[in-house]
Amino acid sequence: MLNDKRFNDIMNSRVKINEGEYINHPNDRGGETKFGISKRWYPNQDIKNLTKERADMILFRDYWKNTNIYQLPDELADIVLDDSIVQGQPTAIKNLQRALGIVDDGIIGSNTLNSIKNTDYKTLKERSFSISLSLATVVISAFKRSISCLRAAVDCSWAILA
Repeated sequence: MLNDKRFNDIMNSRVKINEGEYINHPNDRGGETKFGISKRWYPNQDIKNLTKERADMILFRDYWKNTNIYQLPDELADIVLDDSIVQGQPTAIKNLQRALGIVDDGIIGSNTLNSIKNTDYKTLKERSFSISLSLATVVISAFKRSISCLRAAVDCSWAILA
């Protein structure tokens, strides 16, 4: 376990619930995924045999530290870290910035941090959640269309074989 209490607390309370064991779903653009680490973004990682400890090290380095999520207040860091793992860092940070009503450059810098200082966290979380939910709805709709196309292809195949 990493020696960063805030990161560990967020990982244990939120991210571990949403990110689990190995999956390799054909409709997942990330490809093989385990503990939130995908083959698409980490092509040199052995995803299937990835340990939780190694995944935590990657998430700490590439998501928590390198994107400055650690500079966010506790009330926001958990959401942005979790969204970063699910949607990608730039998208999650842009969602936060859109919820703040500032330029969405995908970088947590002084503009983002200063905008947060005088913000009601509850309202900001609701706006951020709404933006993330809208994006998730688009993804789910695309997935459902893929399933419908697959069903149609299977039905067509059965008709041809009959």
